[in-house]
Amino acid sequence: MKKDRGLLKTIGLQDKVIVTNLANFNPNYFLFATEGNGFFTYDVLHEQLQQFSKEKYPEMLTNDIQNVYIDRAGDAWLGIKSPGVLHFSSQTNKITFVESNLNEGQVTNPNFLILKMRKTFCGFNRIMAFSPGSTG
Repeated sequence: MKKDRGLLKTIGLQDKVIVTNLANFNPNYFLFATEGNGFFTYDVLHEQLQQFSKEKYPEMLTNDIQNVYIDRAGDAWLGIKSPGVLHFSSQTNKITFVESNLNEGQVTNPNFLILKMRKTFCGFNRIMAFSPGSTG
């Protein structure tokens, strides 16, 4: 009987990158939010890592991404220290700043979500991605 094994892949990030949050658009496409380095997307199938930072995308306003929420449409909403959030379309790689004058807990539209900020630190500069069903 042949046993199916998973393949463990290492994704090399720059030294001293602090990952604050991790989200996946689907089992093969991930987003890594960081403190001070913007965010990265990683396509497991094509082994492509792409960085998004305010230096290349000035509409980001900051490289400190605190939280990530993936909506039903497959778009990412990124929490930052600002009166607003960043919207990232995984289909077009377009980033938009969405300004808000709402305070946390104030709801005027049930479709608008204010993310409570939290930090999760990763002590390594490498992320391990496990792809079930792959053979190594």
